[in-house]
Amino acid sequence: MPRKTVYSIGFMLASVLLLGGCIKMDMQQTINKDGSSHVKIVNDLTAFGEFSQLDDASLGAAGDTAAGDELSQITENLDSACDDFYADTTMENAVCVRDEYIITMEGDLQLTEDIFDVKKSLPYITYSYDATNAFALMNETGGEQSKQLDETAISEAKASADLIGMELNYTLTMPAPITNSSVGVVTANQVVIDVFDLSGEEAIYIESQDLNWAWIIGGSVILLFLLALIILVLVLVIKRKMRIKKMTKTASQMNQPMTELKSDNSTSTTTQEDKLPAEKNNN
Repeated sequence: MPRKTVYSIGFMLASVLLLGGCIKMDMQQTINKDGSSHVKIVNDLTAFGEFSQLDDASLGAAGDTAAGDELSQITENLDSACDDFYADTTMENAVCVRDEYIITMEGDLQLTEDIFDVKKSLPYITYSYDATNAFALMNETGGEQSKQLDETAISEAKASADLIGMELNYTLTMPAPITNSSVGVVTANQVVIDVFDLSGEEAIYIESQDLNWAWIIGGSVILLFLLALIILVLVLVIKRKMRIKKMTKTASQMNQPMTELKSDNSTSTTTQEDKLPAEKNNN
C-alpha cells in the first residue's frame, strides 16, 4: 500500500494519539440498485487548529520535541492531502476540497460482486453489502492489504477511542429499506455505523429488500393469461354442451310428429279393420 494513501485514517489516528484532541471522520456511502455508489468522506481535523499554534520552544519546554516533529510531518501531509487523493484514488469523478482543517473527499465507485450482491426472486429483490468494505473506502483502495492494515490500526485505537475523543462514523444508504443489520442504527434504507464496531469482523452484511415489480407484473400477466385461457376453454365447453343439448332437443321435437302420425295411421287402420267384420256380419 503506498504510504500516501493512509491520509484518511492515518492522519486521524496519528493526530489523535499525539494531540489527544477531538478528531472526527464522517463517511457517507449511497449504493444504487445497479451496484454503483457515491462516497463522501469528511475529515474534521480541527484539533490541529489549537495544537499547531504551539511553537518549537513551547513543545520543547513541555518535553515534547518528538511530538513537534510528528506534528510537522502530519502538517506536511495535511497540506498535500488533496494532491495525494487525486493521485491515488480509484474513484471516478473525484473531488477534494480543503477548508482549513476540514478535508472533504468524494467520488463514484462501482462495487464488485464479492461485496455487493443482488438476488432476484418473487416477490422481492434482496441487496446485500459487506459493510467491512468501509476500511478499504477509507484508503481509497480495494486491496485486501490496506483493509487489514486499517483494521489493525483501528483495533489499536478502539479501546481508548472515547478517552482520546475520536469518532469514525459510517452512514450507509442502501437501495431499498434495510431488513437485516447486526450493527448500527437503522432508519428505513439507511444505517449509521460506528466504524470501531466493524473492526475484527471478517464480514458484516447489510441486507435490504424491494418488491420485484418486474417479476410481479410478469407473473401477474402470465396468471391473467392462464386465467383468460381457462375461462375461454370453459366457455367453449359450455357452448358446445348447450349446442349439443339444443340439437338433441330439436331432433326430439322433429321425431315427435312422426311418432304421432304413425300412431294415428295405426289407429285408423285398426278402426277400418274393425269395421269390415261388422259390415260383413250386417250383410
